Amino acid sequence: MLNNIIDKHIDKVTGKIKKNSRTNPVKTKEEFNDILKGFKMYNRGKSGVTIGTESVGRTPLLWLTIRGKEYHLNSDTKIEGINQYYLNKSNDWKIIENLNGTKNKVTNLEGGIDIPGFYLYQKL
Repeated sequence: MLNNIIDKHIDKVTGKIKKNSRTNPVKTKEEFNDILKGFKMYNRGKSGVTIGTESVGRTPLLWLTIRGKEYHLNSDTKIEGINQYYLNKSNDWKIIENLNGTKNKVTNLEGGIDIPGFYLYQKL
């Protein structure tokens, strides 16, 4: 199962997550977690790597539609943020304020603490 997800979502040359479209989103939290697991495997031992190749940050790279809500993970998300998220992957998602004060950023840390380098947003 994980191999299928890696084939579909991870670029085996660069180790980056492949961009998907808003019309073909990831449908479950489990699949999302597996994509992150694949990224972590391909980038083990590296630091500061981002999930995407876009030079401009804040570009939606991975679209998700879970329980009728739309989310996107931005291309400037870093492996350190993913590691932090992944350690808490069984926790519920909470929506917190982003840097601009808009309540659309996702975290899974206790107490709704922001995850540095993890840029997952709910589409408002």
